[in-house]
Amino acid sequence: MAAERASVATSSVLADGVYTLRLVLLVGSLLSIISYAFIFVSASYLSNVPLDAAVSFWSNDFPRPLPVSAYPSPAGHHFFGDFLVTFRLAQQPSPYLAEGYVPFGYLPMSAVLLGPLTPLGYWWALAIFLLVCITLLFLAIWKSFSDSDKVTPTLVIALVLLSGPFMNGVDRGNVGLLMVGLMCLGASAELSGRRILSGVLFGVAAAMKLYPAFLGSVFLHRTRIKTMLTMAATTVVCVVVPVVVFAGGWWTNLSVMKDQFVGSSNFAHAERIHAFNNSFFALFHAMEMSEVSWVNASGSVLVENYYLVIVVVALISLAVALHPRISNLSRYICSCVTMVFLPNIVGSYVLMIMIIPLLIGCAVISRDRSSMSRLTLTQVVLLVVILVPKGLPFPNPLAVWSQAESTFSSVLNPLLGLVLLTVSVIEFIRISVRKKVDLGGGYDLEVLHGADGLI
Repeated sequence: MAAERASVATSSVLADGVYTLRLVLLVGSLLSIISYAFIFVSASYLSNVPLDAAVSFWSNDFPRPLPVSAYPSPAGHHFFGDFLVTFRLAQQPSPYLAEGYVPFGYLPMSAVLLGPLTPLGYWWALAIFLLVCITLLFLAIWKSFSDSDKVTPTLVIALVLLSGPFMNGVDRGNVGLLMVGLMCLGASAELSGRRILSGVLFGVAAAMKLYPAFLGSVFLHRTRIKTMLTMAATTVVCVVVPVVVFAGGWWTNLSVMKDQFVGSSNFAHAERIHAFNNSFFALFHAMEMSEVSWVNASGSVLVENYYLVIVVVALISLAVALHPRISNLSRYICSCVTMVFLPNIVGSYVLMIMIIPLLIGCAVISRDRSSMSRLTLTQVVLLVVILVPKGLPFPNPLAVWSQAESTFSSVLNPLLGLVLLTVSVIEFIRISVRKKVDLGGGYDLEVLHGADGLI
């Protein structure tokens, strides 16, 4: 009888984690809807931050200069600029050597994966591209959960489809949609123990843009060495083969690709698009413009030593990710915070990468039916808040921020990134001081001093 009561009590506690998770996801989705409504109403009174700031740069969001013949026939003023540029460059013999076009700025697979669409008309190609990206995200999320849980993946999908980063990615037609879809499939494969497939998918994603390469830190221990090697080999093959096949010769393509990457990001441009930048640099730049002396001084130091900040944050993230007993969620969080927030310029769509750790955390809680510690709950809540759309000016209490330049996106999102990293570091410290207590009878229990529960 006592055993049955204990079993019922344990089941009730275990189920609480799933119910709490669902509540957080539901609240996040509702907040996204409320946020869009709030921005829509406020846009009438805020001429410097219009409605489309929630999801785009501006309503007449034409792509950067292209040959006149590259533009589609008019259908409104918006041409999904990022997709148009990438699509037109994918139609060239070499995207890196196309005369009259803007620099490609991506790794080769971003053009190669659009190859099957290049014979199609622009609007058909765009429609198929968006459909494929949404389908990949839908399948990856749905397959990450057990068959018995239909509610949680439905809520995750709803949150993702309503999120600001996803809407911004669709609005711009950015190939990051496809990259994140592949990364979500890779995370789903890893959850199912198919680590070779996971490595291939992450490797292809890393061959589209540079960001996913940081995920290698998640697999830098002996139990996952096959995943890391597979990912690295896939990335190398997917970079080398296209540049060899592209017109102009492999050496010329590699040289131009390197030069374009070097010149694609700079502090001056990061400052010009400050209100739409989500990087740590945007946060520090906002501090630098503060009227409060100590905030201004701190921001100036951080901006002047930004490359040192990058190195410190990357080393901290790597140390946490390499700990053998750190949670999988914290590994992914540290890796994703590093790849998302450290560049000088981070568009809102880049934050879609934070869907990957959210998917990992939600799937593990759902599959294990485990209760959430306060640290894990904090991580999930922060990931959800990052995905909520933000487009309005940041309030200016005590003149801490420069309201004319700073938005919720440029201040709050990088702040959340710092807090996420801090929470993972707290878990790292707690695990480092964990002691084993012999209970007798061959059983050991690891006690985490000061923790609210095992993570």
